[in-house]
Amino acid sequence: MLSFAKIPKINGEPAVETSNVQSGKYDGLVLIYSNLESLKPSSLSAPFAETIQTYASIDNKFGQEVSLIADSNAVGGRLVLAPTGSLDDDVDDVRRFAEATQKATARAIEAGIRKPLYHFVDKPSADNEDYVNFVQVSLLGILDAAFEQITFREHRPKTWNKIDEVGIVLEGLVEPENFSKILEQVEAIESGKRIAKDLGSPDPERMTPSNFTNYLREVFETSENIEVTVIEDIAIIEEEYPLLHAVTRASLAGT
Repeated sequence: MLSFAKIPKINGEPAVETSNVQSGKYDGLVLIYSNLESLKPSSLSAPFAETIQTYASIDNKFGQEVSLIADSNAVGGRLVLAPTGSLDDDVDDVRRFAEATQKATARAIEAGIRKPLYHFVDKPSADNEDYVNFVQVSLLGILDAAFEQITFREHRPKTWNKIDEVGIVLEGLVEPENFSKILEQVEAIESGKRIAKDLGSPDPERMTPSNFTNYLREVFETSENIEVTVIEDIAIIEEEYPLLHAVTRASLAGT
């Protein structure tokens, strides 16, 4: 049975969930921000803002890179702070958010967080077209960091999954009625990426030509929109795909 890397469930949440320490729904809070000023108590209306300010007051470098701190006022009792860096310079674009969420998710996983809640503290200006899809790009960054190669998944089928569930604070970010459309788009893109990563597995023994075709047949067997056709006749391949045939000589039986 194919060990396909299923995408973890992604939920839209209200901002109050960031400090809902009683719910147990999430075991860590991830703050994505562009400027440390946005995390000050005067800007961030949250009980854990004071703790962030305390750390910032004793360390000039605090907040300039991904950090992990403890605070019992935050959901899960743990805070991962991930700066995007500048968003307005001429070389800045939406990749800032992909990089920030990738690094933040990797750090959360290292800390043992399996159900992170993400809060984008200060979103980019709506006037900047470079960031019109920053929510989608951010989600793809999270999912990219949570992905594991097919060989690892097959060797450890019960323990490979890094993230069980993801929460995203929607307030000030996206209208709840539009979130389902964003999720549909992100999940479609990520599914394609995960299939491509599996097929491009660095282990040539795992993804031999026959295993490659078996993977495609299995992953798309229930799809209504995709039909998989495999040409196995060497004569047809030689005639219609001569360049492909030329580089596959080593896999053909000798005569």
